This record gives sequence, C-alpha cells and structure tokens, in this order.
Amino acid sequence: MASLDYEKILTSLEKKEYQPVYYLFGEEGFFIDQITNKIASEALHEDERSFNQTIMYGSDVEVADIVMAARRFPMMAEKQVIIVKEGQEVKGIAGEITEAQKSDKKENPLTLYVNNPMPSTILVINYRKKKLDKRTRFYKALDKNGVILESKKLWERDLNVWIEKYINSKGYSIVDHAVQLLSTYLGNDLEKLVNELNKLAVILPPKSTITATHIQDNVGISKDYNAFELWNAISTKNRTKAHEIAFYFSKNIKDHHIIVTITVLFNSFTNLLRYHQFVEKRMPANTIGQKLNLNYYKQKEMAVAARNYPKARVVRIIGLLRHYDARSKGVMGDSSDIGELTKELVATILFY
Repeated sequence: MASLDYEKILTSLEKKEYQPVYYLFGEEGFFIDQITNKIASEALHEDERSFNQTIMYGSDVEVADIVMAARRFPMMAEKQVIIVKEGQEVKGIAGEITEAQKSDKKENPLTLYVNNPMPSTILVINYRKKKLDKRTRFYKALDKNGVILESKKLWERDLNVWIEKYINSKGYSIVDHAVQLLSTYLGNDLEKLVNELNKLAVILPPKSTITATHIQDNVGISKDYNAFELWNAISTKNRTKAHEIAFYFSKNIKDHHIIVTITVLFNSFTNLLRYHQFVEKRMPANTIGQKLNLNYYKQKEMAVAARNYPKARVVRIIGLLRHYDARSKGVMGDSSDIGELTKELVATILFY
C-alpha cells in the first residue's frame, strides 16, 4: 500500500478496506489518534472487541510481545485488532537490530512479521514525535505490506486551508477573518482547534457561516482587538485605532503576546514587499492575487497599503520587526516590559 496521506487512509477505512499493518508516525498526534480511534471503533463489531481487540502501551511491552499478539488467530471473528500506543517507547519498534541480533545474523522480529503479516490481524502502531528511516528493510517491508502515515504539523497557509475544509465537512462555512483569528491565536494545535470548531457546530444552526463575531462570542478571541485588526489599522494609517489596539494589547499580554503581534505584522509586511515586487514587474492584478492568495477585496486593501508604505519603507519596517523580535526574546539584553514594548513597536512603525 505504501505511504498514504491522512484523507486517503480515512477514505479506505470508510469503505472497510483494512490493511494488515498501519504504522502511524510523526509529530502531529491528531491525525494519528483519529485513524487509530476509527479502526478501534469500527473494524470490529462491538460484541467481537472483548476477545479480539488488544491495546498495548509502549512502556509495558517489547517487540516480541507485539509480534506474539499479532500472530494469534481471532476468536469467533474474522479479524483481530492490535493497537500499540506510545510505540516510540518500545526498543526495536522502528525495525532496529540489536547487537545480539547482528551477531546471530538475525532480523528484527517486527520486520520479519511485517514481511509476512497475519491476514486476520490489523496491527496499528503509534510512533509519536520520531522520524522513521526510509532506508531500512523495515520501512521497505511496511511500504510493501502495510500503510504508512507521516503525520506532520500544519503551518500557516496549510493550517488555514485545513480549518476551512474541516468546518465545511461539518456542513458550515467560515469567513477568512475568522480562519485567521483561529489559526493565529490557537496555533497549530489541531486538537484544540477541533474542540472549538465542534463547539461552534453545536451552538450555531446548521449551514451557518462562522464569522469573527462568532469566534469572539464563543471562543474568546476579540474580533476588534487582534493582530489582524492592528495590521488593518497600520496599513490604512489609522493611527488612533492602531494605538488603541496596541494599548489594549499592552494590558492583555497573556492573550496578545508581542510574539504573535510581530509574527502577523512580519508576514503582512513581507506579503506587501512581494506585492511591490510583482507590481514592479508589471504583473497583471489577477496573477498577483493568485500568487499572494488574495481575493478581490484583499487585493484592494493591499493596494492601499502599498500606497501608504513604499517599498523602501517596507524593507526598513521588516528590519525593525526583526529588531523588536530579538528585543522581546531578551536576545539583546533588553528587559523592557512586554506591554510597553508593544506600544513602542506600533508607534515606531507608524512614524518610521
């Protein structure tokens, strides 16, 4: 079966198309848990699970225990399910060969099993926060006889797309501003994001469009005082609004830390710099929109920002943001109050 992405694996599971081995590894636990839980809850009938579903934990077992369990025949059922959680705690779980095995010219028992798995067993191994060496015989055996998922963290644009796709799957839609609020203030913790999105799906009527107001009222992120509104105020040179937001941030640094503010402003000014470069190349407006992922209205807003901030000034501000990022992390020996540093940063950008 080889390496598949999360959605393809889910699609095959929906069709009850099970493979003998699932090796789920990587830093994003959400995808690993979703696939594991789906197999655990659906591969067997409820009355079959007590005798045919075994959950093991890496700290309690060895590779030999896993292989022995996997080689058993199911009892009064067509399949059995063996789930190994926290597999990274098991020595040899990634196909490593011990010194004793090397001297005896023996293969890792799990590699031997994966090369010839029991057709009546569904073996699911969770291997978190680790890399899997694709050059090994073990990986090649998995690639031939099992399903491999490398569960990676989602970042920036991919995260925004994922949020929109997830809420669409629930029968809802969501505006761009609401997506940006969620991804910026909740980050790429998918479990936390899913909890909040599921909560909205319960609260709001079916087929609703989720807005920034819904996020503010139900998730606790302000739609008026956030880093994106600060960027809008700065980009339009609305000094009063920008200072008002900066003051609010300075009094609420736990929810509006300067690192988040700098990240949003840095990304926004970097996009503005790219916009200037595309315009200099006389690139058509629709092409610029596609390259920067801007709809018609966002492109108009970018054009306003470009008039207010010429290219040379944008370059200086990007350098300024790097300077304040270093100060906020104490790299330069700065011990300034974070709230005061936020207000100083905004004031400096506006008059830089």
